[in-house]
Amino acid sequence: MKQTDSYPWKNYSFLILLSIIAAAANLPYTNALFGNVQKELGFSQESFMIVTFLQTLIFMAVTAFFGLFFSRRGGLKTPVLDTLVYRYPAERPIGKTLFLSVMVGTVSGSLILLINTILEPYMTYTMIEGSASPGLVASLGVCLYGGIAEEIMLRLFCTNLFLWLLRHLYNKQSNTPIMISIILSALIFGLLHVLSGLNAMEMDVIFIVRTISLNMIMGIVFGILYWKWGLIPAMLGHGIADVILHVLPLL
Repeated sequence: MKQTDSYPWKNYSFLILLSIIAAAANLPYTNALFGNVQKELGFSQESFMIVTFLQTLIFMAVTAFFGLFFSRRGGLKTPVLDTLVYRYPAERPIGKTLFLSVMVGTVSGSLILLINTILEPYMTYTMIEGSASPGLVASLGVCLYGGIAEEIMLRLFCTNLFLWLLRHLYNKQSNTPIMISIILSALIFGLLHVLSGLNAMEMDVIFIVRTISLNMIMGIVFGILYWKWGLIPAMLGHGIADVILHVLPLL
């Protein structure tokens, strides 16, 4: 697609479909980890799940819309998505691109799991009453959520928003605004994981620093995947990395 093309409504519709799947897949994880929040709000389990689903879906719909908007105004492209939805010629073999994305997700997820295992004895955290560690099904669901929702919100929206703002400060041919945008989005990615975790557990400083740092590293990896290969490869790499981090330890 060229920059002058009209708004990519078909791409948006496809992302909304993925968003519905992601919002639903995240419900078992939310139910397990944030049971205390449900009780504090005085919601029934069914009401809490419905509100969570709608809140997630609305937020993803908004960020997907503006992410695609900024992508078409000097932001990062979505080549694989364009090929899948609009049947445009692929810039590179899609099968090879997706395979490499799986490899990047596997390697990065494995390295983060190793680092996390090394740091585990030095960290302290306590689950808040009413919260519980997610089981296998919930962990699989959050992998789907992470790969889809977090890439829409952090990479498609945040990275392109920052890039759109920074393009006014740098030469348009420079990669500096791209890298700054990726790093800023990755920092938000790390901070959001801490803020989310604070609703379910009490954590020490080492745990907080570890959470921000490791998620920021992963965010940079996914950001580079998005930059070089597109949104779908970033989603795939993120999802595979999450499987290694969330599911593999439970097997």
